[in-house]
Amino acid sequence: MLKNIKNVKISAVSTCVPKRQVDIFDNKLIYGGNVKKLQRISSSTGFRKRHILEENSPLTAGDLCTRAAEELFKNGIKKDDIQAVIMVTQYPDYYSPATACVIHGKLGLSDDCIAYDINQGCCGYIFGILSASSMLSKECKKILLLVGDSATKIMGSQLDALDDIPIFGDGGSATILEYDENSDELTFDMGTRGSEYSVLMSDNGGFRNPPTKDMFDENGKFNYNNHMDGLRVFEFTMNIVPPSIKNVMKIKGWTDKDINYYILHQANKMILENIATSANIDVRKILVKTLSEYGNLSLASIPSVICDECEIFNKKTNKIIMTGFGVGLSWGSIATTLHDCLVLPIILY
Repeated sequence: MLKNIKNVKISAVSTCVPKRQVDIFDNKLIYGGNVKKLQRISSSTGFRKRHILEENSPLTAGDLCTRAAEELFKNGIKKDDIQAVIMVTQYPDYYSPATACVIHGKLGLSDDCIAYDINQGCCGYIFGILSASSMLSKECKKILLLVGDSATKIMGSQLDALDDIPIFGDGGSATILEYDENSDELTFDMGTRGSEYSVLMSDNGGFRNPPTKDMFDENGKFNYNNHMDGLRVFEFTMNIVPPSIKNVMKIKGWTDKDINYYILHQANKMILENIATSANIDVRKILVKTLSEYGNLSLASIPSVICDECEIFNKKTNKIIMTGFGVGLSWGSIATTLHDCLVLPIILY
């Protein structure tokens, strides 16, 4: 799907992660603590430190998003102006009600403000912006978009997440989108390849395969049966993402020289470099510093990059392309000008 949406401004972004930070070089169980192997994997993937929830923490992606939203309200965003709350996550607080409704209540928003959830993965930020942008008008002028995941909660035990999967972090974000007739239009390229949904998924826990006794490990942890066909996901990414970036550039009439920054889902450093080569774009314009400090934050990775680089974006003007890709399999790119946007540094919960 190719689409232009006018009169929409991204006016504020905030991101929150847990205080707990782990470093793969401090965990002697990864590769037996072999420093050379750790250096090699860290150099190629970009992963080193991550912020994750404490073992058995009651905190959720919803809590992290709530904290991010509260920070925006502390910095001048008025609660009474919010007319819709959209929560995008793979890991809601409850099956029912929608996490957006729960957060709506915690934030004390108006009864006239609607709230709903979207189930999406690594391109959830793009899907959320599309949904919010489609609603904005002279009658609905400001929307709160919440995007976050607590991936380590379903990656086996927290110990497993530390030892075997030095990739994922936990995080939540809050973005304000508003109606603005003077803003640069948002140009979207989006799609889904549902025929390959099974290459990246969690089999257990939904209504197709509801929980049974044999789905629980001896330690009491539920086994979601997470699995990924890495090669097929990589092939999908390389076949889809570079053309998606080129599509929005073409519609905008932009060349690589026109664009200040590419803000891509933080899959890993090697994938981002391969995307740059295939799309024939300047790899130096792809922001990757966030990878080594926060890891792969799933659908919160794009706003986390914006906030981690707040000195670049806060109240300044930049032509950007944002791209997400992953579970579904789905993808989405946006080309726009980020102008006079309040961007807060990443906060710790």
